[in-house]
Amino acid sequence: MVEPSFSFYLYILEFPDEVDTPLDVPARKRFAKYRGLKSFRTSSRDPKESLPPEYARIFAFDNFSRTQKHVIAKALEMEEGDDCAPPGSYVRLHIKEVPLSVASKLCLLARTIPIVSCGLLQHESKMSVLHFSIKKHNSYDAPIKSKEELIFHVGFRQFLARPVFSTDNFNSDKHKMERFLHTSRFSMASMYAPISFPSLPLIALKASGEASVPVVAAVGSLKNIDPDRIILKKMILTGYPQRVSKLKASVRDNEMCIQWGLSAA
Repeated sequence: MVEPSFSFYLYILEFPDEVDTPLDVPARKRFAKYRGLKSFRTSSRDPKESLPPEYARIFAFDNFSRTQKHVIAKALEMEEGDDCAPPGSYVRLHIKEVPLSVASKLCLLARTIPIVSCGLLQHESKMSVLHFSIKKHNSYDAPIKSKEELIFHVGFRQFLARPVFSTDNFNSDKHKMERFLHTSRFSMASMYAPISFPSLPLIALKASGEASVPVVAAVGSLKNIDPDRIILKKMILTGYPQRVSKLKASVRDNEMCIQWGLSAA
């Protein structure tokens, strides 16, 4: 297996949307899942289009901002009650229905390292699609591709995820997917993860091998939870025009002929 060169990554960063037509697969099959948009900003797009059936299991909020205010207010009200233990006091925790293997492992770990016990707010035991504002760390030089496995530290939680990077458009409900995480600016990282409430700090670690120590690759914070956020992958096919009519053009590239539709303008 040949690793891509550094110049290849520079070309991808400069022209991220250009894609070569394959030689072994017809273009109409390779790009069958793509369709044209007259305007990336104003064209309509159904957020429920072409979703797998498993996507229905993801928890979605009717109004995330209102739910967050209600959950945090309820948690603060419980902390002010008489049922909470004051800071600095000793308590004994009784946890029910813990498997024997897990309890044995915790007892062994408690002899060498401290065990942190944390409570969960309402809805934090459910799964949804979390969006993080993330930026590549200045000390990390290797490229970070979209859908690459990273170790995420979010609050007190740690989990593995393959985030999808995208832009954050304020004037549109559609956001363009990014193939790499850039160093000079923030991007949005979307992933399946346990629900948490903003704003939580984020540290993403990357391990180069099984025996290597993970290093800090990116930092950021939790911004929003929205399963209906539309992330579109933009592709530009380049080639040489052979025949051009009023509304269609035949473009040949790499010994393949592609017929493109042209707008009336």
